[in-house]
Amino acid sequence: MSRLKRATLAVLWCLSLCSFASAADEPKFKLGTDSQRHDGVPQGKVTEHEWKSKVFEGTTRKYWIYVPAQYDGSAAANVMVFQDGHAYVGERGNFELLSFSTI
Repeated sequence: MSRLKRATLAVLWCLSLCSFASAADEPKFKLGTDSQRHDGVPQGKVTEHEWKSKVFEGTTRKYWIYVPAQYDGSAAANVMVFQDGHAYVGERGNFELLSFSTI
């Protein structure tokens, strides 16, 4: 490998490390008051389940179901689906969805 290519790779490697370090130092996005819990607002429940494939032996996936507090089963309900939803479940996870309350 030529000296120029090695130098270019070294510079790119250093730049990638610097950008990674600066991204880790950035402050976390602060939610506004419209995204905070409020007294008197109903809180739904999230339940965890596991799906087992009948096609690919040994393949399992976790999934979570959110049911709004005011849902009584008498009418159809909207459904919210997240791929890779584990990141959305906890209030202190990678994404904060404060309407969720895990049980």
